Amino acid sequence: MNSAGPITIARIKEVVAARAGSELERRRTEEELRSSLEAIKRFNHALVGRELRMIELKKEINELYVRTGQPAKYKLEFDSISH
Repeated sequence: MNSAGPITIARIKEVVAARAGSELERRRTEEELRSSLEAIKRFNHALVGRELRMIELKKEINELYVRTGQPAKYKLEFDSISH
């Protein structure tokens, strides 16, 4: 005999139900994690896009300054970034 008592149909049903519940909870957790990851990816994409646009604008401002004979306003170390 095992420590949980004799093996009965009722006990088997309990174990199966508990495991099914655990599996359902695991799947729900995985779906929540996937959803959170997608939200983080979208947020990251938006931030990176915004930063790249800021670099473009700073380059444009620097070009305008140089055209008017003034020194560039922004020191950019991003010239090696390609879009």
